[in-house]
Amino acid sequence: MRLVINHSKLASLIGLLLLAGCTVGGLKKHYVMAEKLWGDKNYEAAVSEFSAVVAQDPDGELGLQALFRAAMTESIFLARYPEALVKFKSYVERAPTDTPGIWTAQKAIGDILFTDLRRYKESTRHYEFLTESYPKKEETPEFLYRIGKGHFYLWNFEDSIEAFRSLIRQYPKSSWAEKAQYEIGLVLLTAGGQTDPEKHWFGAAAVKEAAKEFKKFLKDSPQSVWAVEAQFGLASCAEELGHLEEAYEAYKAIESTYPSPNVVKIKLLRIQERLSQKDRSGKKADGV
Repeated sequence: MRLVINHSKLASLIGLLLLAGCTVGGLKKHYVMAEKLWGDKNYEAAVSEFSAVVAQDPDGELGLQALFRAAMTESIFLARYPEALVKFKSYVERAPTDTPGIWTAQKAIGDILFTDLRRYKESTRHYEFLTESYPKKEETPEFLYRIGKGHFYLWNFEDSIEAFRSLIRQYPKSSWAEKAQYEIGLVLLTAGGQTDPEKHWFGAAAVKEAAKEFKKFLKDSPQSVWAVEAQFGLASCAEELGHLEEAYEAYKAIESTYPSPNVVKIKLLRIQERLSQKDRSGKKADGV
């Protein structure tokens, strides 16, 4: 039996193989160049070369690796956070689910949204997804803390408190739980300065609850790095409730230890002024 060779098809096949070889060679060339530029700290040019690899091989192993490297470079070294965010999201969508880099990318997405771009609504949704999808990760307590802070920055006070309490319930021994306990007092104190007829715990009621939380924190964690902040919060509660002498003594007690001593000095001066005004008003009332 004679083998009939179709020279036209053979030529086409050889051409495709050669083209594939050139494409692979081109990809590797771009990638190697990108790594060299990165090593030389020429990050802008490195991202350009990584992007060239991604453009030619968007779903291939080398293309995905280049996409990840470009995203990390833009995030860490170029501070191009919106661009890095898009690349990390694309990487998570394209890479196989068992790819080790996916978890790193998911954490980077959260960091960019929460810390760099301060897009708290998006970061809260992202961290809620991560805590539900990866509940056993060691970063989960920190993510729960960030959910609480995100709600706080959005002035969703009740959701913030619930997130912090959830963290304390699930991870009571975590350092993040200790910080969350302090944050509950801060949320309540902030809520105390708001007015809303539908929120019965706003105003003085919230401030009184805040004082209870700060006292509980100081009792449970007297040596905490947040202890002086809790003392400041407790003094603020007394000031808000009009207990000026008590507030003055509380501020005075932390004047030398509070991280921002000028803030304490201003507080002390203002309370002295209020006490003086109160004293003058009292004398006038007595006819003096």
